[in-house]
Amino acid sequence: MHFFGSKNDVPVLKSSRRMFLRGLGAAGAATAIPFLPSFATSAEAQARSYDRVIFVAWSHGVYPPHWQPTAPGLSNTEHPRVRTARLRDTTLGFYMADYFRGLEDKMSILTGIGQVGAWGHQTSVAFTASERGEDNNYKITSTFPISVDNVLGRSAKVYASPPSVDVLRLSMGNLHETHSYADFNHIAAVSADVAHAQLFEGLDTEPMPTGPSPAELRARRRLRVVQRSLVQYRRLRDSGRLSAADRRILESTMERYLALQTSLQSRVDALASGAMAPTACSEPSLIGSDSSEEKMRDHINLFTQGMACGATRVGYWRLGSSHDSDQGAHVAGNDANRRADGLYTSIMRNNCRRIAELMRAMDAVEEGNGKTLLENSLIVVTSDMSTSVVGEHPGVDAPFLIAGGLGGKFRMGELIDYRDMEHLTRESHGHEFYSGPPHNELLISLMKGFGLDSSDWGDGGPGFGNYSCLREDRTCNDTSGGIQARYVEYYHRVHADRRSPGAELPYFRV
Repeated sequence: MHFFGSKNDVPVLKSSRRMFLRGLGAAGAATAIPFLPSFATSAEAQARSYDRVIFVAWSHGVYPPHWQPTAPGLSNTEHPRVRTARLRDTTLGFYMADYFRGLEDKMSILTGIGQVGAWGHQTSVAFTASERGEDNNYKITSTFPISVDNVLGRSAKVYASPPSVDVLRLSMGNLHETHSYADFNHIAAVSADVAHAQLFEGLDTEPMPTGPSPAELRARRRLRVVQRSLVQYRRLRDSGRLSAADRRILESTMERYLALQTSLQSRVDALASGAMAPTACSEPSLIGSDSSEEKMRDHINLFTQGMACGATRVGYWRLGSSHDSDQGAHVAGNDANRRADGLYTSIMRNNCRRIAELMRAMDAVEEGNGKTLLENSLIVVTSDMSTSVVGEHPGVDAPFLIAGGLGGKFRMGELIDYRDMEHLTRESHGHEFYSGPPHNELLISLMKGFGLDSSDWGDGGPGFGNYSCLREDRTCNDTSGGIQARYVEYYHRVHADRRSPGAELPYFRV
């Protein structure tokens, strides 16, 4: 961009922003340069960002025929072995069908993704792309030290300044039950009342006074600055002091400022009409009950209003588990797990209902960029294995639901099928398990959507791009010849020849 000043009354071009401001002053106007994105620091840019994410998980997977949508047909994409269908054209699985109608365009379901190291009881942590070791009492004995929510929560690219809560962790079960790992000794979720105090203590959530919103007032001030600058530009243009070349450059600059004036005027009009009202930030009142229904309401309110108020940008929600109590689905046999009226099915349908209610609550919050809180955010839903119906508890074809889209950075409204149809790993209990890309690639795509790259989470690790459970020695994998061992064989024999470790998932990120 070119700016103008003068030396000995001879117009000259200047290249610095300081000289541009001097030039405006020499022309007789004490005006400031309007906001331009190219002058913003990375911290300022992040402060205006709406990006947020909530990771949602439970243990022991799903019964795939009740989870996966049925599509009348899948279309090929530009990426080999990636096929898609519009989610609204599919028949949602039994778990989801009663709860997600009307939300299909704001979520995507990913099939065919394999969880690295998922063999046995919860030996994979879905959000670390690594294995976890436990003793017979499910006490953690080893794990990679951090999960992706904590990577994001510690990143200056996510938080321009220290937040009230870097990662909001809530659990519908016991507070120690979580897939969110900051380190060995930092694995507990928090209670709703503790989260409430952390999020809203000292936070100004008073209703804004009537009249123009702060956003509208800022837009009007910027508009006035641009208009004053244009007046000075016209005077300089008409002064007769510019060479033909300088006049062309000035007129080009004026065209950009005229476009900026039009854009700012549209924003002022939209804000004045309420079409782009600021975020509805309010402090929720907690029910404070141990009832699962009322606890769910408290959790949804904390996630929604905590993120709407900017008290946190990263969340983790642990839903119902098959290990929650003696009534958990883990005590049921496989037949009961598969039955539509079985306890396992009841738990999974209840989890889907909670996810849908969180989505609807976030979608009801309008934000200042014309999108909803849900549309500006990402909800990442999975389990720590693909299913417990198959006795090996494999990670092949794991359940993933992604919602919101992070302001359009990820494809929503689609069933995205990553199954490698040339490699059937196993057919069991009414479902065909196909191999596909490791879920590690999905995690890398998520982090890149937030602007992180490998330098932000280490040299291919911990876990992200560095497949510990897929080492050639395979010391941490199923050696019994079962479904997970066959997935490891697929990875080494087929997938590794196509894609290198650390690659992101194809197609999903826009």
